[in-house]
Amino acid sequence: KEIVVPDNVTEIQSSAFEYCSSLKTVKLSENLERIGVYAFGDCDVLKSIKIPDSVLDIDGAAFAECKELSDVVLSKNLKTMGWQVFGNDNKLTEIEIPKSLDIGGDYYSGAFADCANLKKVTFERGTTKIASSLLCGCTGIEKIDIPDTVTIIQDYAFKECKNLSTVNIPESVTEIGSKAFYECISLSNVNIPDSVTKIGGYAFYQCKNLVNVTLSKNLEKMDCNAFGNCD
Repeated sequence: KEIVVPDNVTEIQSSAFEYCSSLKTVKLSENLERIGVYAFGDCDVLKSIKIPDSVLDIDGAAFAECKELSDVVLSKNLKTMGWQVFGNDNKLTEIEIPKSLDIGGDYYSGAFADCANLKKVTFERGTTKIASSLLCGCTGIEKIDIPDTVTIIQDYAFKECKNLSTVNIPESVTEIGSKAFYECISLSNVNIPDSVTKIGGYAFYQCKNLVNVTLSKNLEKMDCNAFGNCD
């Protein structure tokens, strides 16, 4: 029911604790750097996890299908998260994203894909970028307030967030990446501040309920189909 990972451990490899259906408590090594694919996948009664600040990478589905997981603290030095790291963890309602994060998933799904009850996403103070694919496929998120220190919203950041209806983009943002809001079908209004000079291809493609768009007066480049198929 409890695992204490010794402090000499630097990596937890793939599927190390997958399907440990009675595992309730985990204390990770303070020298841990990487958590592998499915490392704690399908640990049905695991309720909380604190990722030590030594961790740089969490691979795909590392904590996916942990049905009781509701309390997650991420490493403040985290660089990458793979696809569906916390996929389908429906007890998870809020998360803070560290400013160090560069990659938050892949083209097909983000680290929080299918987290139906994840409603509150905040960003560490000083965040300058929204990591690529971060909330791709997250069905729970309805509103996003992007911090006024962010300069770039990276590719696929909010792709297929079906219930995202409100996004506040601050004057600090200069670039919106490709497919950043692709198929966000609940968006109806978007205000692109005058700080934005580039909007990537398919950035708002198939946002089918998009009615009002205000573009930046300083926009220099808008790639193909940025607002394509917005009926």
